[in-house]
Amino acid sequence: MRVYFALLSLVLYIFTKCSVDLYTGALFIQQSLGWDLYLSIFILIAITAVLTITGGLTAVIYTDTLQAFLMVGGAIVLMIMGFIDIGGYDGLVRKYPLAMTNVTVPGQDCHKPSENAFKMLRGP
Repeated sequence: MRVYFALLSLVLYIFTKCSVDLYTGALFIQQSLGWDLYLSIFILIAITAVLTITGGLTAVIYTDTLQAFLMVGGAIVLMIMGFIDIGGYDGLVRKYPLAMTNVTVPGQDCHKPSENAFKMLRGP
């Protein structure tokens, strides 16, 4: 039974996560460089295979570390750009209560900004 579930989870992982990752990566390459979608998928698979086979787990660790720094750095840059665009922290506090969606559901108030959003310890 354990082997069956291991194989089932492996097959489901390949058909769900890996295929979605390849498709989104190829879609990004297609939109940014104008390449064919299937060519982009093939190139992504080839690059991944070469890096994993030649470098092994060490290459995967270094790649993950680099990606973590890039994501954190990108998040910091995005936060700074957002603060500059909205007018700093004071602008955020001033404009946040005005943030309302255009589509609302009658009887629900989840579209309204929370009054205690800027408090560290939120009470009931």
